[in-house]
Amino acid sequence: MAIYIGGDTETLEYSTLFKEANEPHPVKIWRSCAKELIPPSKTGKPNDGWDDYYDKDQGVIDKISKLDNDYYEYNSSSHDGVRESGRYAQIMLEVDLTQYCQDRFNGNNNLLRENFKSATITTYAMGSGVVDAVKYGCEVYVYGWDKWNGDNKNHTNEIKEITFGVDRFQYIQTNNKIYILIKSLHPSDTNITSTLSLDYFNIKLEFKRDPDKVESIDIELTDKWAIQGEFYPSFESGQTSDKVRGIFDIRNTNNVNRFYFELSRDGTKLTLAAMLNYKGIGNAVFDVNFKKWQNIRFVLQRNKKEFTVCILINGELKTQKFTTKDDAITGNLKFDIGSVLGGTFYSNSFIDNFKLYSNQTFSESEMEEILRESKNLIPKFNEKDENGKPLWSINPNTTVSEDGNSIVVNTTIPWANNYIMLPIFPNNKYKLTSVKSENAYFDVDFYYNNIIALDNSSKNENIIEFITPRNCNLVRINCGNREQGTFTFSDLELKLVQ
Repeated sequence: MAIYIGGDTETLEYSTLFKEANEPHPVKIWRSCAKELIPPSKTGKPNDGWDDYYDKDQGVIDKISKLDNDYYEYNSSSHDGVRESGRYAQIMLEVDLTQYCQDRFNGNNNLLRENFKSATITTYAMGSGVVDAVKYGCEVYVYGWDKWNGDNKNHTNEIKEITFGVDRFQYIQTNNKIYILIKSLHPSDTNITSTLSLDYFNIKLEFKRDPDKVESIDIELTDKWAIQGEFYPSFESGQTSDKVRGIFDIRNTNNVNRFYFELSRDGTKLTLAAMLNYKGIGNAVFDVNFKKWQNIRFVLQRNKKEFTVCILINGELKTQKFTTKDDAITGNLKFDIGSVLGGTFYSNSFIDNFKLYSNQTFSESEMEEILRESKNLIPKFNEKDENGKPLWSINPNTTVSEDGNSIVVNTTIPWANNYIMLPIFPNNKYKLTSVKSENAYFDVDFYYNNIIALDNSSKNENIIEFITPRNCNLVRINCGNREQGTFTFSDLELKLVQ
């Protein structure tokens, strides 16, 4: 199981994408057609919104669930159709962090604000109104210091992206809320309303956190060993950091002698280096290009003075060798996984399948075989979790074999589904294989925190390959049928492909 190492930042993302059907949304939507900017506290009764904010029916979220030109349009007419000059169509987004504050800071608003790092606000909107003639434009604000702040506008007659960032704790109010206002630039007159169209929004918040880490492991090494592993960076290559990202480190207690494996500050170079008495004695440097959360694998080994390093990235195998002038750095050492120098520089990655081979090396063909091999991510149909709960949701019309490798669906109705939800990484290629009856179907759908991100059509192939979208962390694999009858599924495998 992959574990995350590093991460001094916790990110919260709020968007209409991340909402379960019939569940309350953490972002509340208000509307107003006031003649001026009014504070968030000026909320009125339902069906008001004339000189204060009206709590808009949250069903509007369905209109702005994704960037697709199916937008929500609001104009400055009153609820009973009255039109008046000087009104501005306005939509306010209220992000409530109360539950997060309770879970993370025991309800302490001061700690919530002290640990706030930044917010990035993205909206897709347009507005219109009247100044002698119809004019177009809208603007976006965020509330802080008891006023609306911002100068971020779209002056066109098309829905456009407006993105800006803030990094001061004053934007989080003492009630644990953040307020964003989208407002038409131009007012109404008695004939033409001020109008605001909102297609989509995304609010990304970052807070300070203590990095996750694995304590240093005591090991004893000779001058012959090998290490394999893989990692999934939480950033893409080219994204610069103020620190290198350490994948692992083998070192003596005073860090004088080391073997370290790390990504450069800009994430474009992956280096294995040997250091003796603080001086470099050899290295292998790879140019790398990867997307966020993309799988990178490696096998590297030492055989006295000779080092061989193999990495597998984007399906391409890369190999380098180097020879040191000295075969020192043996004996009792510290092994840091997911960091270097005892946690000074973290990988900020998920780390998986680390294995240290003492007194063992491999041929280059064996190294490639290790790198190409992937474990099956799908459990058997009868497996349970540590609490005894079944991992699969099994339909009543389904019989599971004694060994758990297969199921038989015997049903008089279509879509007698059997499914499982599995954690998965975005931006990676996977292959689903099976033995099944000809008229049996698979659904492979992607989710973000149990909220569907991509709903695919059913397939009846025995082999299905797919690349996970960038906004998912779960995959739902469904074994189903389109018509009545008997259907079989067996020997399911889901593997990451490199």
